[in-house]
Amino acid sequence: MLPPLPNRHRPAPVLLIAFLASTLAMTACGGSSSYIHQAPPPPVIKNSTVQINIGDAPCDRVIAFATDITSMMLNNSDGTSAPIISSSTPFEMMRLAATMQPMNVLAIPQGTYTGASITMASMSVTYMDPVSRAILQKTVAGPISTNVSFGQNMILGTNPMVLSFDMDMANSINIDASGNVALTPTFHTLITLALAAEPIRRTA
Repeated sequence: MLPPLPNRHRPAPVLLIAFLASTLAMTACGGSSSYIHQAPPPPVIKNSTVQINIGDAPCDRVIAFATDITSMMLNNSDGTSAPIISSSTPFEMMRLAATMQPMNVLAIPQGTYTGASITMASMSVTYMDPVSRAILQKTVAGPISTNVSFGQNMILGTNPMVLSFDMDMANSINIDASGNVALTPTFHTLITLALAAEPIRRTA
């Protein structure tokens, strides 16, 4: 049998305990921590239903007005925008004289909306010459854009709402003595709550 090892070759219990304590301390301080910081989830965006209507106020000289609305956006007070239409949409306005037609029903993020931005392509205007009483038609080149400021902000909460755009033809179309037609789209808006007795209408 081999003789026992001298004391200098035996591991010192004190040194072993010190090593283990140091390792545990490093782990506790994050030296080998596996903790991963997770960002909080993004806030949930709540939407509410809005029906968009469009119509026009009649004008004595204008018989018909046709255009394609290529873009229509609602402008939020926080600087963001919500689209009303997803593609170019044709409209013939004077057929709607003094009436409102549902344009779209959509879910819009809740918030405070201050106005809208509308872009139209080329426009066809049919009107009566005041001297000859002849029926004439002119095309106004587009695109033409306009910003519509709401008389009162549309504060969109949990209740469904109706937003109506009324194109003021008399102030939108100018026809000079030579028959030249100029267009400055002018819209008035009306914001109302959707009544339970009058459900929101959807376009066909």
